[in-house]
Amino acid sequence: MPRAVSPDTSLRPSARREGAVTIGVLRAFVEAFEHGSFSKAAQELGVSQPNISNQVSVLEQALGIRLINRRGPALSLTDAGREVFVRARIALAKIAEIESVSHDFRTLHQGRLAVGFSSPQIPVPLLGRFRNTYQGIELLTRSGNSEQLRRDLLDCRIDLAMFSLLEPDRQLACHLLADLDLQLIVRLEDGRFGDKVPLDRLAEEPLVFREPGSVTRALTEATLSSFGNWRGPALTVTGNAAVVEAVAAGLGVALLFRGEAGNDRRVRAIDIAGAAPRAGFYLATLPDNLLLPSIAAFIELATSD
Repeated sequence: MPRAVSPDTSLRPSARREGAVTIGVLRAFVEAFEHGSFSKAAQELGVSQPNISNQVSVLEQALGIRLINRRGPALSLTDAGREVFVRARIALAKIAEIESVSHDFRTLHQGRLAVGFSSPQIPVPLLGRFRNTYQGIELLTRSGNSEQLRRDLLDCRIDLAMFSLLEPDRQLACHLLADLDLQLIVRLEDGRFGDKVPLDRLAEEPLVFREPGSVTRALTEATLSSFGNWRGPALTVTGNAAVVEAVAAGLGVALLFRGEAGNDRRVRAIDIAGAAPRAGFYLATLPDNLLLPSIAAFIELATSD
């Protein structure tokens, strides 16, 4: 008598791994069993019945094992199929979570943006407008001079930076936010200067300088180095606030960009006679970052005026 052969739920070994386990084949498999037929699953997913049948076959070929018993009034799962079905449903639920999170990031309902700036006058109002518009985005800020912020951008420690530059940086995507001109900052009671001061007059003054890496310092040095009687900075401090404190304390005068002295009533700002040395205040990011929704939204908001 012929030897009885029990049904084999596995596929031929030579047929294994001919396809890939994708989201589509997992969804077709789960829908087919939950609806009890390929045709009903196809109707639910809006595709043809052969499409669902082929997708399930692809999954079986990829796993190398039969998942569904196709005979009978309704589809039934093999032992292996039941195990795979449970895990497939879990996998699809996780994928749905990923899609939901991705949607929140795309629509700016969730995310984080690290922003650096060298002075607060322009950035802080922009950050306020962005926060009011996109309340789901967490904002992290960092302050520093232009060179520090440039390194932070290139090393991916921050996403965006707003700082002064003598000219746009070729390694970065730069958007001009404002033109900047230098002003002389003196003690309020210092009566030696009128409404405007010539640059050559400053070559003999004790000047308080920002730290190396500051564009304010670089522009001041480039401007005054042409005067033969200039002997360099009398004092170097870190940050605009420290410059203002030094001037208010009588340690010298300083050149800062317009508005950077703030509203400190101990000092006053005097315009430069003639064409004042200028720079630009830029919003910058890495070129690859322009495709990120939160960064694109911030740039659009900052440059829309």
